[in-house]
Order: sequence, then structure tokens, then C-alpha cells
Amino acid sequence: MKTFLFKSLLFFAVVTAIMTSVLVLYGGYVDYFYNKFTTPKASSMIFGDSRSLQGIQPRIINDYFEASDLDLPMFNYSFTLGQIAYGKPYLNSIKKKLDTTTTNGLFIVTVHPFTLSNRGDKEGTYFEKICRHIIWNMLIPIPTMNI
Repeated sequence: MKTFLFKSLLFFAVVTAIMTSVLVLYGGYVDYFYNKFTTPKASSMIFGDSRSLQGIQPRIINDYFEASDLDLPMFNYSFTLGQIAYGKPYLNSIKKKLDTTTTNGLFIVTVHPFTLSNRGDKEGTYFEKICRHIIWNMLIPIPTMNI
């Protein structure tokens, strides 16, 4: 009986150690935008869609303006086109993230026509739902009357 308990505990300890190491090494990913909401408030920010999310690197801007009197570091507060729509929700989110003691911040706003377009009657309508609706309407022909 002691041998069985010892082997069982050893087995569960090994399995737990392996699972823990796998989760720590590879399972730490929570959400792509998790750090945007959990990091401290920012004094200089980049706003926009996926173009600014991937195309504008805060590290390069920080290095370039290191000797200036700007309030750095720069924080990229851009999202993908599916999550971004300039309006009240994004403005409120920016207000929560912005450090109100900032006196000389640098702000970069990237805009293209689709980020400003009206995507639905309801505020906060996700782009994917609208596209799904448009595609669905394209696939199902509208009945016509033959005269």
C-alpha cells in the first residue's frame, strides 16, 4: 500500500510539474490587447487601427526624442480594425489611459476613411457582425417579381 501511494504521488507530482512548466512557458498569453488595459497610465500615446499598431514603433520614437523635453515613454494604444471605431467608447478608453498630469505629451493619431465610417446604428457594433450581415445579404438573393 505504501508503494502504491508513493508511486501515485510521484506520478501526480511529475504530471503537475510538466503541466505547470508547459503553462508557464507557453500558456502565459491572455489577450493580444491585455497590456493596453493593465499597464500604468501613459503620457504620450499613439492612436489608430492595425496600421499604427504594427507600423509605428514606440521604441524608435522614444530613442529619437530622448533628448527633447517631451513626456515619454510613448505608448501604442492602437487596436485592430475590428475593435477600433473613433467615437465615444474609444474616447472614454483613452481618457482612462491618459495621465492627466501630462504637460508636454506627444500624440500620434492615424486615420483612414474606414475608421471614421458609420458601421451601424448601434454604438459599439463590431465590424465582424456588420461584415457577416453584408456577406449574408450578398449570398441570399433578394426575391424579385417577374412582370
